[in-house]
Amino acid sequence: MYISISNPATMNLKKLWSAALLALISFSSYGQIVTGTVNIAIPCCSSPPSTIYADSLDIDADNNYEFMIQSMYGIDNMYYYAQGRNNTQLNGLLVLVNASFPNSAWGSSPGMPSTPIGPGWTGWLPNTGFKYLGFRRINSPNDTTFGWAKLEFRGNASGPLDTVFILEYAYSTIPNVHLNAGQTTLSAVGQISLDNTFKVFPNPSTDHLAIENKSSGDFTITLTDITGRLLLTTQLKKEMSDHLDLAAFKAGLYFLTVDSGNNRQTYKIQKD
Repeated sequence: MYISISNPATMNLKKLWSAALLALISFSSYGQIVTGTVNIAIPCCSSPPSTIYADSLDIDADNNYEFMIQSMYGIDNMYYYAQGRNNTQLNGLLVLVNASFPNSAWGSSPGMPSTPIGPGWTGWLPNTGFKYLGFRRINSPNDTTFGWAKLEFRGNASGPLDTVFILEYAYSTIPNVHLNAGQTTLSAVGQISLDNTFKVFPNPSTDHLAIENKSSGDFTITLTDITGRLLLTTQLKKEMSDHLDLAAFKAGLYFLTVDSGNNRQTYKIQKD
């Protein structure tokens, strides 16, 4: 398994497929991990140097492809390349690459073991069973979305006759939160509810969202969309009130996170 970055803009956009993916998105009880179920097959085989591409995986149905799997005929094995769009880097532990470098430079990038997400070429050999591909999307400096895709290899484990399927994916809506392979919930152990000391209203909201901090601590406030993209951040001092201007944002679901450094809580915000 080799990792690269590419911009698959030349592929045909499939609006119906994107809409179906969006319908599959579900939220954990804390609204912090988005999960989806797909069933995309990348079949064997093509003769070198030709390749077969599966439809790119558009995890947030915005017609921007996060990554795609490319199958290429090898001497003894089918090799699968995971590619991402220009602002995607498929796991920070891997060799970071440039969107324009050629296929011949891919050989130095390691693959992924089954768990946890991390580098390790042996995780892809033999090509059989379930594997996890970790990815990260760089939204802006200090704002990275982390996630994973679950893959299954079916067929010949030692030759170029197998097929890989993309089965599931997940990503965190909280910036810079790393996920292990297969992780679908974030632990709330040690978290103290802020409901009695921190108020966010009205919800649903239209143009303005009021925030009241009745606690004795200072908080960092961040607002993200369902893809984990950071939209704004601000500071709220102890026993102070403020408001967020939402007028520039389109209607939809957002996540407001309040973080004191020792405690963090996330609120689902509906913008009408």
